[in-house]
Amino acid sequence: METARKIRTRSRLVEVAREVFGTQGYSDPTHADLAAAAGIGRTTFYEYFDSKEDLLVHLVEVAVPELTEELFAGLQDLGPYDQLSNLVVRMIEFVGIDPLGLILHTEVNRLPDDVQRRVADSHSPLSRRFVEIYERGVDEEVFVPMDSVSTPTTAWAPRAIASSTSPSVPIARARVRVAASCL
Repeated sequence: METARKIRTRSRLVEVAREVFGTQGYSDPTHADLAAAAGIGRTTFYEYFDSKEDLLVHLVEVAVPELTEELFAGLQDLGPYDQLSNLVVRMIEFVGIDPLGLILHTEVNRLPDDVQRRVADSHSPLSRRFVEIYERGVDEEVFVPMDSVSTPTTAWAPRAIASSTSPSVPIARARVRVAASCL
């Protein structure tokens, strides 16, 4: 069982990782840099995490549930088209504004397969919610069925919006372009 001190130190490492990754990116800082920023020795780091990659995965696992709630906030009363188009814009903003979003978008694909799999697994609940909206939209004939919709990724979502029968397609496309241009 972890002591209160170990729990605090582990939480501090996660907090420091988010700050350091936010200012220096993921690739440059070493586990020793992260340990020093958290006020612990570099070998002590390994009492909490197996590697810098393990710390990143833990950071994602901690952040994704909160991110999911933020992304979906205020959308429950909208139809599937408006929900999905708002979510795509919010995801683009997350990648462009939040350092963790940028890391997830640009650097995770360079990590070992097992780390990528763990990151993808932590995104499953978020991806499932996207799929549920899409499937509801297909049922309501707002979206055209696509074969490539799956839960590990949400890359299909813009295609679903573009194939929509909703009359507000041009507005959503413009919002996505504006959000993307801010990156």
